[in-house]
Amino acid sequence: MTKTVKTITVTFCMLALVLVSFSCSRTKPLTKDVRDLCDCGPDTCLKDPRYPAKLAKKKADLKKAEFPDELISLLDRDGNCVMAIDQAPDAFRILLVKANGDNNSIAWSKHDEEIAKQEILKGAIKEYYKYNVRKVFACCTEPKAESRLDWDSTLALSRNLAIVCSLSGRVVSCR
Repeated sequence: MTKTVKTITVTFCMLALVLVSFSCSRTKPLTKDVRDLCDCGPDTCLKDPRYPAKLAKKKADLKKAEFPDELISLLDRDGNCVMAIDQAPDAFRILLVKANGDNNSIAWSKHDEEIAKQEILKGAIKEYYKYNVRKVFACCTEPKAESRLDWDSTLALSRNLAIVCSLSGRVVSCR
């Protein structure tokens, strides 16, 4: 090996060691990653690139569990961050509300929703709400549920996250 080739080889090896050492000593990766999206923590960041896939998977799982599309679409109304999806239940509930304001929550099923409709028609309850979560998830920089206009402190419910069903004429209407 010639002296020039040895010098180039040694120089190249030293440069490679410097680059490896530099990249290993960095505390942040060279490319932008999920941890760099916001200062609130990776799972609470808005515009997290993982969010659309996680939401789609959650919806597909709920569809497989045979929940109706109107209920599954409620997930679109909650916080748009990964933690909102991760913490959301894999089921839905019905909040039954009496005329005096008393209320209780039961698991949603087609059968129990039919019973709730009959209870409205008989006057036993005033209305019912179908929901996945009662309280909107406040992703990074978003206001807490209690500070939002749709918060109903009597029901402890973020109304925008629910479908309300009540008497409309002689039929029960859900919106």
